[in-house]
Amino acid sequence: MNYTYDEICKEIELNPKNVSLTENLEERFKKAGLQEELIKLYKIAFIYNVEPRYFEKIGDLYNEIENYEEAINYYLNYCESSKVTPEIYYKLADTFKKNNDLESHHACIEYAKKLELENGK
Repeated sequence: MNYTYDEICKEIELNPKNVSLTENLEERFKKAGLQEELIKLYKIAFIYNVEPRYFEKIGDLYNEIENYEEAINYYLNYCESSKVTPEIYYKLADTFKKNNDLESHHACIEYAKKLELENGK
């Protein structure tokens, strides 16, 4: 039950703003454990819907499969294209730690704490 990038594109191209289609595909891929297909889906969904949350979802998936450098890239893309939250910086910190970059890990923790103070948490 592997889907190619083109097959996913075709399904979404037929109705690009149909969020329920994306969510339906997302649910099917999750249940089947198709992480590569999920990554493809999120990339395509971002292209068609331009929703930064897909950057975070892609980062989460790369984190799960221990591709920390890609996870970091997508988390950073999310930070650049969306309202920044402390939670994304905690995710980044955790990923930097897994990637043995303790300096960046600590910097992200400090920034997340700063954001929490600014937001009154």
